[in-house]
Amino acid sequence: MANTPDQLQTILPLIQRFLGTDPDALTRTQEQIRAEIEQYERALAQSRAQLAAIERLVEGAKTAAPPINGVPAARRTINAPPMRSAIRVVLRDNGAGLTNDEILAELFRRGWAPGGKTPKNTVNSRLSDLMHDHDVIKEDGRYRLTRGGEEGLPQTLA
Repeated sequence: MANTPDQLQTILPLIQRFLGTDPDALTRTQEQIRAEIEQYERALAQSRAQLAAIERLVEGAKTAAPPINGVPAARRTINAPPMRSAIRVVLRDNGAGLTNDEILAELFRRGWAPGGKTPKNTVNSRLSDLMHDHDVIKEDGRYRLTRGGEEGLPQTLA
C-alpha cells in the first residue's frame, strides 16, 4: 500500500501522538514487534511439536493391546527372553502360582509380553507347551513350575 505525501502528513501526527517525537521510537517499536513475532513463532513451533507427540501417542494407543488387570500394555523389549523362558522366570519369581491373566500382566510389567493382536492367546499356547513338557503344572486355575521347569533358568533375569 503506497502512501501519498498527503496521507503521510495525516498519519505522521497520529504516530507522533502515540510514539512521541523521538526519532528512534519507530525503530524500537519495529524491533519490539519483530521480537514478539519470533517469540510467538517459537511458541507455535513448540505447540506443534507437542501436538504431533500427542497424535503419535493416540495413534499408538489405538494399536496397543488393552490393559490387562489394570496393567497398561507395553511393547516387548529388545532384550526380552524367549516367551517360554519369560513365563518360567515369572512363575519362578512367584512360587505361589499365578493365573494366566496374572502371568500376562507380569509379562507386560516387565516389558516381555508378546506382540500381536492376541497376546493372551500366545501366553496360553506357551503355557500349554510348558505343561506338555512337564515344566509347568496347573492346579486350581493357577500355574506353577515343576522342579524340572526351573532347570536351565538363570539366577537373575532383569
